[in-house]
Amino acid sequence: MSETIVFLPAIAIAGLAVGVTAIVARHLGVREPEQANITVRQSMLIAFILGILGAIVLWFSADQLLWVFRARPEVIELGRDYIRVNAPAMIPLFLLFCSAAILRASGDTRTPMIVMFIVEVIGVGLAYILITGFGVAPALGVFGAGIARAVASTVGALIILPIFIRGKGSVKYDLRTAWVFDWAEIRRILNVGLPALGDQVAMQGAMTIYTIMISSLGTTVYAVHALAMRVENFAFMPSFGFGMAAAVLVGQSLGAKNLAWPRELVI
Repeated sequence: MSETIVFLPAIAIAGLAVGVTAIVARHLGVREPEQANITVRQSMLIAFILGILGAIVLWFSADQLLWVFRARPEVIELGRDYIRVNAPAMIPLFLLFCSAAILRASGDTRTPMIVMFIVEVIGVGLAYILITGFGVAPALGVFGAGIARAVASTVGALIILPIFIRGKGSVKYDLRTAWVFDWAEIRRILNVGLPALGDQVAMQGAMTIYTIMISSLGTTVYAVHALAMRVENFAFMPSFGFGMAAAVLVGQSLGAKNLAWPRELVI
C-alpha cells in the first residue's frame, strides 16, 4: 500500500515525460540539437522542482494518505516509515525518470534499460538483505524494503546523470545553465504534458478509488489484490515498450516532415 502511495506523485513526472519526449524527438528529427537541449534543461529543472514537492507531500502526509487508503492502525504504523524513508528519494527518482524519457526520445532505449536493470537488481538484492536480515544486517521488515527502494532509486540517478551530463548522442545536460528558467520553453512542455497528466490523473484517480474499496475489506484481502496486480502488470509490459518506440519514431518523423515512413533514428 505504501508503494502505491509513494508512486502517486510520479503521475506528474509521467505527464512531463510525454511532453519532453514529443518535443525532443521533433527537434532531433529536424536536426536541431541545440533546441532539443534547451528542452532537456527545462524538463530536468521541472523534474527537480516536482521531486521536492513530492518529497514534502509524502513526508508530512504519510499518516493521512494511509488513512485515506483505509489502512488499519498496524498498517499505518508500518507504512509511515516506508513512505518517509522514500520521500527524499523522490528527487533522484524524478530525475532518473526524466533522464530516461529524454534518452528514449533521442533514440537511445538501451541506456535506460541497462540503468533500470541495475536499479532493480540493487533494489531486490538489498530488500532481501534488509527485510529478512543477513549476516550482520538486522531484519528490518517493511522499513528495510523502504530503504532498499530509496537506495536503488538514488543509485539509478547517480548512474544516469553523469552519462547525461557528459552527453549521449545529440542530447546533453549542461549544468552551467541548468538553473535558468525559460518560461516559453516550459509552457511548450506543459502544453503537451498537461493533457497527458490529466489522462494519468483520471486513470490513477479511478484506481485509487478502487484500491480504497478493496482496502476497506481488510488487510488480507488488499494483500491478495496487490499480489495479483503485480502479476497482471507483466501483461502490460509489451504495450509500454511498443508505445515508447512509436512515440520516438513518430516524433522524429514529424520533426523531419517525413510522414510516409520514419527514417533512421537520430541518436
